[in-house]
Amino acid sequence: MRTINYGSGDVRIHCQEITQHIYAKAFDYRDMTQDVLGGISFDGTTEIDLNSLNFAAIHRALWAMIKTANPGTTQGFEAWCNTQGVVDLTLEDENGNVPVSEVIEELVSCMFPSASVRV
Repeated sequence: MRTINYGSGDVRIHCQEITQHIYAKAFDYRDMTQDVLGGISFDGTTEIDLNSLNFAAIHRALWAMIKTANPGTTQGFEAWCNTQGVVDLTLEDENGNVPVSEVIEELVSCMFPSASVRV
């Protein structure tokens, strides 16, 4: 579990197997890992280029991870989007972390626990 800030204050995110199910159920049974990471293969430490990422999928994955970490309080995706204002996936916090990196690292640590990734 991590805490990130994408412009609306600190929010907890968490990725588990149920996160994949939440994502799939909300988005026509799409695969979150495939949508976010595409065909990236992990050998050693994988460096991911931000320009190669699907930011719409990362936005959806962010919502699913928030819903996993806060199951009773997070609305459906459309309602959540309508209450968020601007979601800045590149907003840098005081530690130099950016939400897009945190979402990807959370996904990788859940689905590929022995992999190492840098965004």
